[in-house]
Amino acid sequence: FDALQPTILEHTRRNRIFQAFMASNAVRHHPPLGFFRNLVLIRGGQHDRTLDLKHTGIGPIVDIARVYALAAGVQAVNTRERLEAVQKAGALSAESAADLRDALEFISLIRLRHQARMIRQGQEANNFLEPGDLSSFERTHLKDAFAVVKSTQAVLADTYQTGRF
Repeated sequence: FDALQPTILEHTRRNRIFQAFMASNAVRHHPPLGFFRNLVLIRGGQHDRTLDLKHTGIGPIVDIARVYALAAGVQAVNTRERLEAVQKAGALSAESAADLRDALEFISLIRLRHQARMIRQGQEANNFLEPGDLSSFERTHLKDAFAVVKSTQAVLADTYQTGRF
């Protein structure tokens, strides 16, 4: 890995088409936030009326950080470290990087609390949260975190013109 990574990063850093395909993938999973900042819940099935914190919350942040890291030739593989490194490289503004780090931390905290609560109740932990399990404060800040992700995805989509792929 250590021998191969610099070579791969050099190729991906110079390949704008590859970056555009990665960006297209990064904007595919939308945060569950509606037009009027209402939470959009899963409808039907086993997880009816829940939020998927992993695939629509944390996943998009991981994907965004990956695209910016590949474009900047950043070696970090941890999402938080990637966000710090792309900020230092000038690929992402300090404000955007800080907002994404905060969103990642908050969504992860909500996810871990949810999973711990499930385990305490004798259930198998999962990533599907019922919004009613959150306080008003938590719901508001979760919406804020999702809004950060949504706006950063919009910037990424515009930068790489992902509608073309």
